[in-house]
Amino acid sequence: MLSQTSLEMSSVNLERYNNLRFPKIPRKEFIEETSEKVKEFSSSSIKKFMEFSDSLLEKLNLHENEQVIKTRDSVEDMLKQIGLLQDEEEEEF
Repeated sequence: MLSQTSLEMSSVNLERYNNLRFPKIPRKEFIEETSEKVKEFSSSSIKKFMEFSDSLLEKLNLHENEQVIKTRDSVEDMLKQIGLLQDEEEEEF
């Protein structure tokens, strides 16, 4: 059986080890940083997907279909409203 002192030492060593491996970052700061990184990743992924869909519409000759273009524009507007897609002009600044 382990003595009380051994258990306390083990606990202290484990805490030191965890502090070295996982430095303490304030939760609010961590959540904000992670949220921003996820938003940036999502935004760039959506932008690439929109570029891909535009090229696909072009290749399938659907870029002249009014209903398809209206739907595509509606999706783009919705993504901009929720902040997952930015206007090209906003990105330059």
